[in-house]
Amino acid sequence: MGLSRRRLLERGFALLAALGLPLAWREALRAEPPAASAGETDWAADWVGAFAATDADEALRRLLGGAAVTPSAAVSLTLPLLADNGASVPVAVATTLAGARSIALVVDRNPRPLAAWFELGEGLRPAIATRIKLGETSAVRAVVQTGDGLFGAVAGVTVTVGGCA
Repeated sequence: MGLSRRRLLERGFALLAALGLPLAWREALRAEPPAASAGETDWAADWVGAFAATDADEALRRLLGGAAVTPSAAVSLTLPLLADNGASVPVAVATTLAGARSIALVVDRNPRPLAAWFELGEGLRPAIATRIKLGETSAVRAVVQTGDGLFGAVAGVTVTVGGCA
């Protein structure tokens, strides 16, 4: 049974791939990853530290620097006054502030207070809706970062069954 031209090419390319890929993988595994600059390393450490922080103010300081948060009516924080189950509490944040870059959600009395962080891209409407966990009755803070500073809103939630262990 003779090989057609198509079969010959298929098998030839399969053989080349089988012989060439292990060599390429070996070289890729030997390569050193690019070194991170000091700024990138600090940013990553602050990011991890912010989510690992056990104090709300420390989490915000690591994530956003030491700037003070100014209360603003331009930041709208919507969540229920009473949450039957703290494991899934709906929350929405919207703002009319120009140039909003990010939105952070902080639950003051959670074991890990930084509940969420959202980076906002250019041209996006500065609004988010999500669900967060609350371990117990607590204040929830929304912090919006703009080019002009940090602006926020606070609301309290009464939790009947906690959601954080």
